[in-house]
Amino acid sequence: MFRFMHVADLHFGKELHGVELVKEDQPFWAERFLEAIDEEKPDAVVIAGDVYDTRNPDQEAILLFEHLIMELAKRELYVFIVPGNHDSHVRLSIHTSLLEDKKIFIARNVEREIRHISTQGDTPVTFWLLPYVYKKKVASLLDREDIETYDDALAALMAEQKVDTSGINVLVAHQNVIASSEDRPIAGGSETAIIGGVGEVLSARFEDFDYVALGHIHRAQKVGRETVRYAGCPMYYDFSEINREKGITMVTVKDDGTVESSFKEIFLPYYLYQADGTFDELKVKGAEWAEKVRQERRELKEKGCPYEKKYYIKLIVKGDIPANGRDILENLWEHEILNIMQVRTENAADLSTYTPENLSGLDMTEQFANMYKLMDKEGRDMNGLQRDILNKTLELRDESGVLYDENAKIPDEVSEELLKAIEEMLDKGEKA
Repeated sequence: MFRFMHVADLHFGKELHGVELVKEDQPFWAERFLEAIDEEKPDAVVIAGDVYDTRNPDQEAILLFEHLIMELAKRELYVFIVPGNHDSHVRLSIHTSLLEDKKIFIARNVEREIRHISTQGDTPVTFWLLPYVYKKKVASLLDREDIETYDDALAALMAEQKVDTSGINVLVAHQNVIASSEDRPIAGGSETAIIGGVGEVLSARFEDFDYVALGHIHRAQKVGRETVRYAGCPMYYDFSEINREKGITMVTVKDDGTVESSFKEIFLPYYLYQADGTFDELKVKGAEWAEKVRQERRELKEKGCPYEKKYYIKLIVKGDIPANGRDILENLWEHEILNIMQVRTENAADLSTYTPENLSGLDMTEQFANMYKLMDKEGRDMNGLQRDILNKTLELRDESGVLYDENAKIPDEVSEELLKAIEEMLDKGEKA
C-alpha cells in the first residue's frame, strides 16, 4: 500500500481584501498541515501547483515555502511539486537539484518527456510531474503548427509519453480540466480568470494514469472519473467559497493497484461569513452573530481544542449607511470586517446570487457584462464598443499563452496590439 496527501493552490502571499494572509494565517495553516502529516504518516505529499500567488512573491511568501520544504525534508517522505500558472517555474525549482537527495522533486518547465520518478517500496508508484502547459510552448517544443487549443497541446504532449500501464502511474498537473463540454468542474470563486472555457483540456487525455492529482480549480471535486481530482485551495480565498469544505485529499494506492481517495479536515486559520440587509437589520444580525460565535468558541474549548475560531466578515448593505456606520457595525459584529459593500436596493437581490454556480454556463464576456450592469449606478448594459474591447482583451490574453494575475506585466507586444485594436474600434465613432 502507498498513501499520499494531495493539496494544491496554496497561493502563499495572497491578500484577502487587504489582509496579508502570509503574516499569520498561511503560516498557521502550514503548521496544521504538518501536524496532519505527522498524524497520518503518508508516504508522499503532492502539491499540484500555484505554491505562490504571483510569479514574483515577496520575501515572506518565499520564506514560508522554504520553511514548509525544510519541515517536509525532516520527515523523510517523498514530495512532488509542479509549478502552476501563478508560479515562476524558474523561481520555484531553483534548488531542485539539491533537494532531490531529500526525495523532494520540483518540476521545471514543460519538456518533451514529462519528468517522472518511481518510488521505492512494496507498492512502487511512478509520479509524472507536469507543470502548467501553455499551448504556444508545446507547439514550439514539438515543432507543431497544427496546435490551436490547449487540448490540442495536451493531446500532442501525452502522445509523446511512454507510460508503462502495467505499473501504477500518478500524474500531477495544474490545468483547467473538463470531462466534456457538458461536464465542467464547478469553479471555487477565487479563480474566476479561468471560468468561461479558457485553457480547457479533456480529462480523457489522462487515461493512462491511475490517479490524476490536479490543481487550478479552487473547489475540491472529481472530473469525470473518481480518480481525476482537484484538491481545491486549502483556505478560503473568496467569499463565494463560504461553507465549502476545506482540507486535504488523502489518496491510497492499494497493493492490487486500485486507488481510493478520502477527505481530511484540518482546523483553519480563519473562516468567512457574509450577511446582507439594511443597516438597521445588520445591527441586529451582528449582535446575534457575535453571541453565536462566543458559544461556538466555548464549545471548542470544552472539547479541548487549543485554537480559537476566527472569522473574516463581508457585509452587503442595502441602502444608506450613516457616517459612523462602519464603526457601529464593527463593534456589534466583534470580528474583522474586511468589506462593506453598499448596493442599490433594487439590485441587492441580484448581486447576492452572483455566484460561480450561477455563472458556470456563461462565457467570460457575459459574466463581465452581468457584473457591469449590476455595478453601474444607472443599471446600464455594456455598449457594443465596450464588448468589442473586452472580447479583444480576452482573445489576446488567451493567444499570448498567459493567464494574467493581478501582479503580472502584460507583454509589450500584446499591449501594443490591444491598443491598436482599440484605436481602430474608436474610429468607428462610438464612444466607450
